[in-house]
Amino acid sequence: MDLPYLANSTFDGIKLVAAVGGSCALGLTALQICSSKISDQKELEKLIAEESGKLGLKSEVKAFLHNGCKASAVIHSNDSIPAEIHVGGIFARKGVVRHELYHIYKKHHKHLLTYKSKLARLLNYYLKAEFSAQVYGAFGIKL
Repeated sequence: MDLPYLANSTFDGIKLVAAVGGSCALGLTALQICSSKISDQKELEKLIAEESGKLGLKSEVKAFLHNGCKASAVIHSNDSIPAEIHVGGIFARKGVVRHELYHIYKKHHKHLLTYKSKLARLLNYYLKAEFSAQVYGAFGIKL
């Protein structure tokens, strides 16, 4: 087997994996965005309490509903400060809140700090942490 053939085959494999992985991530994101809409702060707080209970999350999580498009989990290095979930606009959805809670539950932020290489952190985040949070947000399945 010659080297150019091997290189081309490897590159084709990488493109296929990227296309399939990207399609999967896009589909999981669409499922989360199509879930039930959160209309007010009280509903968001109730949802976080319910989903935290399902996950067995013992720490407090503060909820913030914004007017603009936003979806994030804020996790402080000091464990005595409660984590926060910020959602708004098109991302004020049940699936998105579940996704962000899963990041908090699995402590993805702490696991990422164990990698010295930026590339290793990036790959771990997108291939492991983000994928498992996407699956939980869409289907409620813990990986």
